[in-house]
Amino acid sequence: MVVKWQLNEPDGELIIRFLHAIYCLYQFDDMLFCGGSKGELTIFNLKTKSIVRQINLETHAIFDIVYWNNQIIVGNKIGQLIILNLNWEIASQLQISTHSIRKLIPNNDNLFITGSEGMIWTLRKDFEIVAAIKGHDQSIFAMAYHSHTKTLYTGGRDATLKIWNEFELSNTINAHWFHINYIALNSSQDYYATCSLDKSIKIWNTQNNALLKVINNEKYEAHQSSVNKILWIGINRFISCSDDRMIMCFEIQQK
Repeated sequence: MVVKWQLNEPDGELIIRFLHAIYCLYQFDDMLFCGGSKGELTIFNLKTKSIVRQINLETHAIFDIVYWNNQIIVGNKIGQLIILNLNWEIASQLQISTHSIRKLIPNNDNLFITGSEGMIWTLRKDFEIVAAIKGHDQSIFAMAYHSHTKTLYTGGRDATLKIWNEFELSNTINAHWFHINYIALNSSQDYYATCSLDKSIKIWNTQNNALLKVINNEKYEAHQSSVNKILWIGINRFISCSDDRMIMCFEIQQK
């Protein structure tokens, strides 16, 4: 199910129900792009509450969707980038890897990509690969980019957080006990949060990568299972979701 929520309301509004699991969502203007576990890409108009188009990508699961360079970019299980024009038609397909594309981060002239084999790629607007490095030994599920300092953060199955400057590794942190599922910068880019299969959320300082806060069930009655994604709302508030089927909203109190 895809559900729309208001922060001050206890119940959500069902937008659309699918037959199979949805792995990723991306909103572009009034359009909501839904990537499914069986390769279904559904484009839904939030204003008219109707399906605009459904595209079947040959049962290959979709793991991420972004808007970049006046196109919608889709990353799937067999290492392909599917490029849609603004008529929501497939313009081209590009084979990046033989493994899953896990995360896409657009930034002006470049697109950063991570994969299940632990690779990190940088693509130009013409989709030429300008950098390819082995970032982790295992799948990279999470990535974030600090646009002011040009710092890239990556994490994944090996539970380590890695910090990159111009693709030079500047720091490696044993951040969690198990998989890092997501990394998210707040709107000021002063903090970033990581969440993990170990059921915890951690808040970090972007200036020195110091650990500022650990949010877990033991201390804060937080999530009881794997925390899968984080969405910042402004500077000090964020939403998290978990395998415990709970959505929680936290506010960070600055000292």
